Amino acid sequence: MITSWGEVLEAADLPPTMIIGARRVEDETVRLHEYSPGRSTAEVAFDPQRFAAHEKFFVEDVRRWAATRLAVRLPAGRTAVFGVSAGAELALAMGLRHPDIYGAVFCASGGLH
Repeated sequence: MITSWGEVLEAADLPPTMIIGARRVEDETVRLHEYSPGRSTAEVAFDPQRFAAHEKFFVEDVRRWAATRLAVRLPAGRTAVFGVSAGAELALAMGLRHPDIYGAVFCASGGLH
C-alpha cells in the first residue's frame, strides 16, 4: 500500500526518508478491537490487553528493530506514524499517546492513489 509514496517522497525536497511498514491483515475488522482505545460499542468489543500488545509492538519492538537492524536514529522530529483506513485510528492513537516518539501523524481513509 505504501509503494506509491516512494515517488512522492523522491520528488519532494526532503532529507533522505525511510518508510518502515508493518504487514497488515487483509480483513481490518479483525484488528478493530485493538486499534482504537476507548469504550466498546455494539459493533466492536475493545480489548485493552490486545491494544496494549499492539501498542508495545509499534512503540518498542518495531522501533528497536529499525534502530538495531537498519542502524537508524529515531528522533521524534524525524519520526512519523502513518495509517490508512482503520490503521489511521491506530496511527492517531500512537501519535497522541507518544508525542515524544512520533513528531507527526499522518492518517488517510480509503486506498492510496
